[in-house]
Amino acid sequence: MTLHVSRRLVPLIVAACLVAGAPLALASAPTFVTPGSGGVVDFGDQVPYRLTGSACAKELVRVTAVTATAIVAGDASRPARDPLQPDTCVGLAAVPSERSVRATGWDDGDRLALSVASGHDRVDLQYQRLELEHAKPAAGSPDVVTPQIKDPRAGKRDKAVEMAIGDVVSLGHVDMTRIYALSLRLCVPLSKPRVTPILMEVRTDTPDGPPVVGPFDVAGDWPYQASTKASYGYPNCWQLQPWPVTGKVAGRAPELFLAVVAGATPVQVSSVDFNGTGAKQVDTPPVDPAGTKQILDRSLNGWDHTGCVMDKDGTVRNERSASPDGYTAIATFGFVGPAGCSLTWKPKVHNVVLRFELKLQEFGDNGGIFIGGHEIQLRQAGEWLTGGLLGDSISAAVADSFVPDELDEAVGDQSGGGDPATRLKLNSYPDWSQVEVVQIGARHIVRINGRTVTDSKTVWTDPAPYQLSLKSQPNFSYAYGVNGRFDSPLQPTVTRPSDWGNLSFRNIRLYQCRSVTDPACTAGSGVKG
Repeated sequence: MTLHVSRRLVPLIVAACLVAGAPLALASAPTFVTPGSGGVVDFGDQVPYRLTGSACAKELVRVTAVTATAIVAGDASRPARDPLQPDTCVGLAAVPSERSVRATGWDDGDRLALSVASGHDRVDLQYQRLELEHAKPAAGSPDVVTPQIKDPRAGKRDKAVEMAIGDVVSLGHVDMTRIYALSLRLCVPLSKPRVTPILMEVRTDTPDGPPVVGPFDVAGDWPYQASTKASYGYPNCWQLQPWPVTGKVAGRAPELFLAVVAGATPVQVSSVDFNGTGAKQVDTPPVDPAGTKQILDRSLNGWDHTGCVMDKDGTVRNERSASPDGYTAIATFGFVGPAGCSLTWKPKVHNVVLRFELKLQEFGDNGGIFIGGHEIQLRQAGEWLTGGLLGDSISAAVADSFVPDELDEAVGDQSGGGDPATRLKLNSYPDWSQVEVVQIGARHIVRINGRTVTDSKTVWTDPAPYQLSLKSQPNFSYAYGVNGRFDSPLQPTVTRPSDWGNLSFRNIRLYQCRSVTDPACTAGSGVKG
C-alpha cells in the first residue's frame, strides 16, 4: 500500500504518530518487546516481533517505509498469542519490497525511514544501507559534496561526504545484534601515488570513543593496499570496502561514529552498509519449481569429492587437519596451502538453476562456485565479493601505485549490470544463507537470500556442457596472529590453518531449464528489486 503525500507533510505525519502513540504506550496497551530500536533490515525482509499486553492479539502490525514523497506500508500482520508466554503475542511483519518503494520515485541516496508499528507502539528500524550525506557531523569539518568522479552505481541524486583527518560523522544508534561487518562505499579522488595510508575506524558511544571496526586503511597504493577492497569491476575510483566488526559493542544499540584517524588525502564516502542477519527472520529454502532434483542430501553419491566430511545432518564441510603444512599459505600468499573441500557433480549440465544452503564461519572465509570453467566468488572480504563473477584482475597491477584510479581497472565494468558490492547479503554465523545460481545461455544470475546480486549477459559466454563444482578455499582464507590471555593454559595461542576457510554446504538442488525462455529460470527479482 502506497500513500503519496506532500514532501512537507511527511515529517508532520511522523511527528503526529509519535505524539499520538506516546500516551497510549505508557498505559497497559500492547508494546513491543522485540525488535529492538535500530534493528537492521533490508527491503522484503520478514521481521519477527513480540508484543506484550492483555489485548496484544487484537493489534495489527505493519512495517512502513517513509520517503521524501510517500509512505509505503508492508502487509498487515495479526499477532498470535504465545502459548509459552501467554501475556505476549508473536508474529512476522514484512518490510515493503524494494520495487514498491522505488515505484514512488525513491532512489539510492534519498532519505528513507523504516519502522514497525502497532496501534499503540512503534519502533524505529535501520535500513541496511545508511546514506552518509544525511548523517550528522560530530567533529571536524566533514563536507557534503557532489563527487566530480561519478559513482557508476550511484542514484540520480546521490551525494557523498568528503572527510579528512579529524573528521567524524555520527551513524546514529544501530542495533549491532547479528551484524558481522560494515561496508564503506568510498572514493579517494586524488590520483596515485598518495604516499601515505588513510586510516579510518568506526567508534562507539562518543566521537572519540573506542573503535568497534578498525582502524583500517582505505588507500589503494602499494604497499598500503586495502586488504579487503572490492574495486574490481569498477572503471574509476569508487569501490566497496567491507571491514569486520572486531571490537566489543556495549549495549544493544550504541551510537556509532565514522572517523578519519590519519592520512594526508581526503576520502569521499557515499554510504555505509551493515552486513549480517540483523533483525530479520532467517530465510528458509524457497519453493523449488516442479522437476527440481535433490543432488545432495545425506549422501555424496554422484559427486567427486576431496577433503570433505559429511555430517549426519547432511552438512558437507572441510576435513580438518593439524598438519603444519597449512602454514605455507602465509608465506605464499595463499597460492600454496590447505586445499579444503572440493565437490564436483559428475554429470555434465547446461542451462540450469543451482540452489543450496551456505554457511561461512569467519569474515575472511573464501570459496567459489565453478560453472563452465569460471568462478563465482564466495568471499566477503574484497575483490568481486559474494556472488560476483570473477574477472580479469591483471590489467594495471604491475604499475598499480602510479596509475590513476580512472584507468586502474582497464578491463572496465565486469559486473554486466549486477552489483555484488551493493549488497553483501550473507547471514551472520551460525545462520544459513540461501544461494541460487542461474546459468541460461550467456546469462548468469546469482541470488543471495533472495536478493539478486549479479545478473549478466556479457561477462561470460554461453558455456559448453560442464560439471558444477563447489569449493572452499582455506588457502585464501589464511590468518596469522598470536594471542595471549591470562586464562590461557599455554602461552601464546596461535591462529591455526584448521580454523581457516570453514565453509559448509547442504541441501543442494538442481533444476533443468526446459528452454531458454523457461520462466523458472528467467523470471525472478532484478538487481533493484
